[in-house]
Amino acid sequence: MQYRAVCRYAAAVIAPAATCVAWVLSLAFHWPTLLTIAWLVSHSAGLNASGIAEAVFQLVVYDALLRMARFASIVLHEVAHLAAAAALIRAPATVWRVAPSHDGTCHLLSCILRHMVPGLVCPGLAVELPKPAVAQSGWLALSLVRAAGLAWSILMPFFLQWVARAYVAESTDWALLWHPLLLGATIAAAGAILSDLPCGPLLGVPAPTGCFCCGNWGLLAPRSGLHDAKRDGRGLFPRVCEQLLAAVLEVVELRGAQAGGVLTFVEEGFGNVSAVRSRTVKPKRGRLSALLFKRFRWGIWRRKAWGLCCRRIRPLPVILLQGHSRFGTSSSPALAETHPHQWLGPQREIVWTYDAASQNWSQKEAEVCVTVTHNGDFDSWELYGSSVQNAALGEWLARVLHHRNSARGDSPKLAGLMDLLVCQGRWFASVRYAFVTVIMQHVDQVCGWERLNSDAPNSVPREGFFAEVARAFEDVFASALKSKPTFRPGVAISRELAADVSLTLQHRLSDRGKETFREWEVSGSVLNQFCERACCYFMEYDLMTAVHAFFEHAEGTFGVSVSCTLWPQSIVLAAKGQPISVAFDTERPLAFWSSEPGSLVTSWPCAKDGAGTRRAATARWDLDDAAGEVIELRAFEGGTVQGHVDAWARGRPSGKLGHAVFFATPAVDATRECQHHILVRGVSLLQPLEALTPESFKRRWVRLWAPPLQTTRFAASADCDPVAADLTDVPAVLSEIEGSWSDRSSLNHQSGQNFACRLIDLLEAESTGGTDVLIFGVESSLWVGQQFAADLKRLFPKLNVLAMSSNWVLGMMQRAQGHMEPRNFSIDPDSFSLSPGAIVLALSHSGSTYPTVWAARLVTQQRVHGFAMSSDFDTVLANSIGQDITKRSFTKTLFSTMAGWRPAEPATVSTLA
Repeated sequence: MQYRAVCRYAAAVIAPAATCVAWVLSLAFHWPTLLTIAWLVSHSAGLNASGIAEAVFQLVVYDALLRMARFASIVLHEVAHLAAAAALIRAPATVWRVAPSHDGTCHLLSCILRHMVPGLVCPGLAVELPKPAVAQSGWLALSLVRAAGLAWSILMPFFLQWVARAYVAESTDWALLWHPLLLGATIAAAGAILSDLPCGPLLGVPAPTGCFCCGNWGLLAPRSGLHDAKRDGRGLFPRVCEQLLAAVLEVVELRGAQAGGVLTFVEEGFGNVSAVRSRTVKPKRGRLSALLFKRFRWGIWRRKAWGLCCRRIRPLPVILLQGHSRFGTSSSPALAETHPHQWLGPQREIVWTYDAASQNWSQKEAEVCVTVTHNGDFDSWELYGSSVQNAALGEWLARVLHHRNSARGDSPKLAGLMDLLVCQGRWFASVRYAFVTVIMQHVDQVCGWERLNSDAPNSVPREGFFAEVARAFEDVFASALKSKPTFRPGVAISRELAADVSLTLQHRLSDRGKETFREWEVSGSVLNQFCERACCYFMEYDLMTAVHAFFEHAEGTFGVSVSCTLWPQSIVLAAKGQPISVAFDTERPLAFWSSEPGSLVTSWPCAKDGAGTRRAATARWDLDDAAGEVIELRAFEGGTVQGHVDAWARGRPSGKLGHAVFFATPAVDATRECQHHILVRGVSLLQPLEALTPESFKRRWVRLWAPPLQTTRFAASADCDPVAADLTDVPAVLSEIEGSWSDRSSLNHQSGQNFACRLIDLLEAESTGGTDVLIFGVESSLWVGQQFAADLKRLFPKLNVLAMSSNWVLGMMQRAQGHMEPRNFSIDPDSFSLSPGAIVLALSHSGSTYPTVWAARLVTQQRVHGFAMSSDFDTVLANSIGQDITKRSFTKTLFSTMAGWRPAEPATVSTLA
């Protein structure tokens, strides 16, 4: 016992000390200037005697030599890896790669400069081996390859020390030269020890396999609508908005919290709107919200500091925050793969806008930046009658948009398509998209009819050609405005413009432009159709129309938010297969959204002392993700709701979505004048299109009567352990469950009685050989379901009870593009059948697990009795089995574990409940 006590005491003392040493070494490795400063302090007396200029010169030389030796040692370290890999793995096709850092993945040249320039922080370098070669290699070969670089780095300082003693004279000048070289090799060896040992790198992001080294949320709020506009509305990013979104993010993090990002708009210079985006990758422990908003504030501060030297940064009257947190699925949780995504990024263009109130057009040069967040899987997009898979779509976009995006996931391709589709008021974008839809006829045309790949040539006309054609459109449009400055956007004016532009293009194009038209066979009816389509896109394809056009050709599941600097007071939300819910406050203009409906029942962070806790929102509205739906939230300034609705109706462009008009949310007085109003418009993704109306919107309006959500007790303190908090809550949760079953009026008791009656019906009915009770879920929910299935079978041997994964249920019942039927299971689609009146029980702690929700939707379409169990009664899963939360009646088909939201990684409380 004494020996164990001594060991525990030694571990308690040694472990923190070793950790501190490791972090100090890691800091010195990534910032060698720290060692230079230490050398300066130790030699301060001698340097003061030599003068300031001489001291500064010696300091810069010392730091430069130190960094040079460190970088050379790192290069030799990686060369040792390469040599060992070439000999043991036979993988000569290695590529240099800069390890991810907090500033993103840089190019090799930029990385080398950061290594060599005195004073800068040095990013990591790594060698990435081909994954197939790594997968086919044995553990011994990989271990030797890993050890080769480590051994070389450790031997390097000893080799330099031997050279110094044998060949270098012991003079002050030589010591000044040789000391930083030896020290640089030493800290490179320390970095190799920290990175190549099994513990992995202690500073920075771990390297991917073969390398040695999703939810949406956001807010739309006019500053005048904050609790105390003078106090809470000041600054580019008011603290009250951060506190509100941090409370939402505490719940949304359950969908993934490896990385996250947020974007807002600011006024830069004279009325120009600019986007400020910040993204971060979280370490294994810690709260994403705290790290994310800290880095976001730092990004805003940097923009403000830059504005003092160049263009001043000012806050906009409407605050739009567009955020996302994710778990690496389609791509690794690296900074480049983190949302919000932009393909082209900020671009300066000539933009035309139409003011419906004055019925006048205006022109200005503005920054155009389209940003998206996406939750789900973007599988393919239909082009020219065939589906283009995600990987090929990225190559196609790089050629059409003349810009390549290095991110590998599926969501950046969605951002690229939004850059292609958002055309309203932009002749350049309209001409480019018209060229894609009218003149191009096949995907492979971008490669000169070769197979689409990165090595094929680019046959898309240069950007200068599109700019020249766009100038012709703009000149004709400006001439039309001079003759009739108040014309409204519409089909008739688009056709008149198209006819005039068609004649202009036949005479005004340069010789190179005419040659491009001949190469692509643009003449006659094709030219006329091209001009008409470009005018149509210019008039109609605003943010919401572009999102709807994307979904007309998209395959996959989507929860999407899209914004653009041209409409800084608007956000477009779309759901198809992934949930999105929007919360509204009827007392003030405020809207915020989330992929988790439960996160919207949160309190307002700035309630005054003694006023009690109040909800941040009084109502909620869920997008129809089963059928697909797109909505736009827009903040209008001043006046009345009715005045803005009438003005929009007068100036809205005709077209596919011309019947989708703005309206106010329920319980808002349309005749009351306010500083700001938040209006809504929307349309379904079904055919024929159905626009949202105030009546259809109100039918799905959910009043929030529940008390504000108290996010976890440890949320306010980073020192509190969420696992310990869960363990402490176990007795209280179990007691609450027992109390709910003892209360005959409780919802759990009512659902239990209904479940028992359905069991009795199955026991009395004649067996048909099908499954009588089907229980499904994933992970810990599936394990609980399997235990319940075993107990149920033991009690009622007559019943055919089956517990299986939700993914298997989806595989056997879903029919969609890319679907694969499961065949390596005891039950397959041919033998899977449900008895008439069978019981189906879906289990999901969050109530929004994608496979469980969709499996429940598919199964309950048959003649079965659907039940669901989750942590609450108000979930997406509840809606999937027919519980309409807009109605007061209870279907008696829902069970609650009373466990609430549990952000801790171990599912302790939820499993016990």
